[in-house]
Amino acid sequence: MSTKSDLQPYIDPDPQGMGGSPHLSDYWTVIARRLWLVLVIFTVTTASSIWAISRQQTYYSSSTSLQVNDPQERQAGLVQIPRMGGVNLFVDPIVSEIQVLNSSAIKNRVVDSLGMRLRRVPPTDIRSEVMRAIHVAPDATDGFYRLIYNADDTHAQFLMPDGTVLEEAEAGRVLDVGFLRFVLQRAPAEQRVYELQVVPRRTAAGEIDLSAVPRVDTNIVDVSFVHQDPFLVPDVLNQAGLALIDRGAERVRQAARLDAAFIQAQLDTASTKLRQSRNAIRDFKTTQAFTSLGIQDRNCSIAPNGSTMKSRRGIANGRF
Repeated sequence: MSTKSDLQPYIDPDPQGMGGSPHLSDYWTVIARRLWLVLVIFTVTTASSIWAISRQQTYYSSSTSLQVNDPQERQAGLVQIPRMGGVNLFVDPIVSEIQVLNSSAIKNRVVDSLGMRLRRVPPTDIRSEVMRAIHVAPDATDGFYRLIYNADDTHAQFLMPDGTVLEEAEAGRVLDVGFLRFVLQRAPAEQRVYELQVVPRRTAAGEIDLSAVPRVDTNIVDVSFVHQDPFLVPDVLNQAGLALIDRGAERVRQAARLDAAFIQAQLDTASTKLRQSRNAIRDFKTTQAFTSLGIQDRNCSIAPNGSTMKSRRGIANGRF
């Protein structure tokens, strides 16, 4: 049997045998030998960073606060949420209003009021750079169009896909082609041709994603909107808030109309009953039973309010 072993006893290394500590000159010598590799890595990293930053899309955010009042409250104001047995009694109205805020009815109204059916191609391009105050007719046909500026960026033509010129306008003026109009802006870059598209209303409404968060124990809802167009962001929030306010006002008007209709129905019913009572009294006065009564009995048979009363003789005996 062999007793030879490959294991060596552990000992502390000898600093003299290992050499001295490395100096900066040693690092520089290594870098100098591979300088081309360092330059390549630096160049590629810098170019990649510049390209990534240039491709980043800037987004803008805007926020507003909405006050949701209970329709049963007579005075609108900042209220403390009523609770009963630990149950928040004002949650449902707030949640309901948040759902309405993100409903298709509100979004469609925002789309129509801001002309969001007209956008640039690709959609990530900011449309307010070339056009503002946009209006698109509800019956406008979906399709592609082209906006071509002249060399001085002072005028632009609005063309069909086949090259047919529909309208021409000066920068800063309204360009109106009938089914849509907008205020033409100067070209934001050296580019002279811009592709535009009219999309369906539901497609434009899909771009609107409102974030609504209710404040704890209050009737205040914080609403925010994020988009790449800095001019569109506040307009969307304002129009959505106005649409929600108008919807609430319409609900109040509808409730008032229902109340008025109910009151009118009650008045009509009371008027009908009163007319029937008067007719019954008039008919009773023409009967023999009434004429055979004495003066005192006649006065007793007619109550102060116009209704008939039982007399002591004929009426009490049921002869009429």
